[in-house]
Amino acid sequence: MKILAVVVGALLIIIGLVMIVAGAAAGSKTTPAFPDSGPGALFGGLVGGLIMFVYGVFVAIFLYAYAEWMYVFMDIEENTRMTNEMLLGRK
Repeated sequence: MKILAVVVGALLIIIGLVMIVAGAAAGSKTTPAFPDSGPGALFGGLVGGLIMFVYGVFVAIFLYAYAEWMYVFMDIEENTRMTNEMLLGRK
């Protein structure tokens, strides 16, 4: 789960950076072939890229936290089992 968190987070962050660069490239000049490029494309690329970048950070943090919760639950189970065995005199 931790590996998945790092991989997904890295991919989403890279996609966000690519969106920022693509928006900057599309906003650099207006041509007849691409009439929608210009300041609007620059703004859209920057905003979309920043949103994807922030989303990637949050996804990575939440997936990593989920993996840590799995360890917490496993430790609780182990401690409960050891306490039960100690109280029953099995050890």
